Amino acid sequence: MPRMFLWGLLVLLGLVARVQAASPPAAELHVRAGFAGLARPGAWLPLAVTLNVSADLDGIVSVEVREGGRLEGPAVTRYIRKVHARPGVAAHLALAVPYPDPRWPLVVRALRDEVEVARTEVIPTRGEMLVLVVVREQAGHGPLAELPGVRVAYLEEDGLPRSWAEYEGVSWLVLRDLSPRRLDPAQRRAVEQWVALGGRVLLAVGEGGGLAVQALPEALRPVATTGRTVQVGGATLAGRFGGQITSPLPAAQANLSGAATAAVSEAGVPLIVERRHGWGRVVAWTFDDRDPVLARWTGRSRLWRDLLASGPHRPVAGPEITSIIPTSHPIPARLHLQAGLWLLIYIAGARVAGRLLRRGPAWWVLFGAGLALATWGFGMVAWQVRAGTMALVEMTLVEAAPGGDAARATAFLRVLAPYGQAFRLRAAGGVLAIRPLGPTSGTVIEGGSDAVQVSGAAVRGAAHPTLEASGVISAPARGVSRETPDALTVVIERRADAAVGEAFVYFRGQVQRLATVPPGQSTHRLDPGRWASPDDAMADPLRRWVFSRLRADAIIEQDVPWLIGTLDDSRLITKIEGGASSVRAQVLLVPLPTR
Repeated sequence: MPRMFLWGLLVLLGLVARVQAASPPAAELHVRAGFAGLARPGAWLPLAVTLNVSADLDGIVSVEVREGGRLEGPAVTRYIRKVHARPGVAAHLALAVPYPDPRWPLVVRALRDEVEVARTEVIPTRGEMLVLVVVREQAGHGPLAELPGVRVAYLEEDGLPRSWAEYEGVSWLVLRDLSPRRLDPAQRRAVEQWVALGGRVLLAVGEGGGLAVQALPEALRPVATTGRTVQVGGATLAGRFGGQITSPLPAAQANLSGAATAAVSEAGVPLIVERRHGWGRVVAWTFDDRDPVLARWTGRSRLWRDLLASGPHRPVAGPEITSIIPTSHPIPARLHLQAGLWLLIYIAGARVAGRLLRRGPAWWVLFGAGLALATWGFGMVAWQVRAGTMALVEMTLVEAAPGGDAARATAFLRVLAPYGQAFRLRAAGGVLAIRPLGPTSGTVIEGGSDAVQVSGAAVRGAAHPTLEASGVISAPARGVSRETPDALTVVIERRADAAVGEAFVYFRGQVQRLATVPPGQSTHRLDPGRWASPDDAMADPLRRWVFSRLRADAIIEQDVPWLIGTLDDSRLITKIEGGASSVRAQVLLVPLPTR
């Protein structure tokens, strides 16, 4: 009896050990979503994920993004990242996901071999106009926080994004107590790219705020501080924004940098300085609006209101472009030929088999083999037709920032799969952000250091899966223009490795074709008698859409000429696996500001 008891105990201990070995390690997930918990619906949402484990974990972190009503059930898109976690060392992941529907929480899970080891849900607080303020003390921002519709997120340096896309939901970035040593290169690059693409930054320099200036890349600095403070009366501020300033106001002594201009100055001291960079603006206040001298100044609210009136630049590319993306794709001619040949072979074989069967039962074996071969052949033809009808349509618009080297590339992808096939895409190296346009269930987007992969399945009879992919690349071309009473002259500088094809100059609702845009710098004098309507000159739908957007959109400066040309840039090509065909169109859009 004791021996049987011991054997039973050993077996029980072995089973327990086996179960423990097979069970996933205990883990804890901590997620920081948005900016101090704030997010703008429809924009990219930064996530900071911290994973602590009790045993080694090689798996993935999955973020489930839901979109759609509760009655029909939400569509779920998964964003996944590989993770390697070790006991005693927290694993940190920074990623961005879209936030399309504030009715649903984000579900974050850690998995090993598709087995869940940790799970949490986060619901960001909704904010339509987000202002990020990097500051140590939150006091003194009452006039800003009290403006209608404004939500203020107070951050420290580690809360700033490391990707330009994460700034999409931000209206303004206010830098007060910013230490250059606490910003990493990725954060500096993200700010510079965001401003080049249309972002807005306020440097509240004030007294002793020179460190905030030094934290920015040199191309963004509107002023260079001297470290000294001067006293001004504040009459120009009061005259501009109303109210009265009854005591002298301390201001940092600063010199203008680069192409910066002083919007407000007093007695030779610049108080509000602005510098443009690409499509964006960087504004510097050399005074501190939280100073006790301004505590009762009634003009503070208007000061902030006038600043926020200028929101981020909106790109030309937008989801409306999907209206011109094809929803069908013709079957390739080779498949028609193969199906026709196989049908002829089948008919000829059937006629021969009919004659042979009249000669005797022995030919029935051959007939069965032929029937099996015909069935296999038609199956192969059907499989090829099914695969041949699948295609990827990609329309890309590359928008160069004026006067700089950065360009925003936005590609709109549509997977045409009328028979409901599964698909797998691999985005180009220049693409960093991909999101579905509209509810699409079952899509998995895997981010990595060098590429982004998308997998999913089209549903027969449902809408075609459509996605938006965007990235920042070096501009294929840039240029300037000069207008005289008798002609318009444009100077274009094209990168040697940029394949720019047929090009037009668009100006005040009309276009003129350029003979060629060679590599390097070229000068083109446009003939006043050769301007034509874009509708007459354009044949492809993408450029016609661009012209219509330029004419209709009030955000576009109508007195700025534009270079619009076809492009063939391999950095922007998204590949579809499985041999499916691809239909691509790339258009380059370059502003040519006057000099």
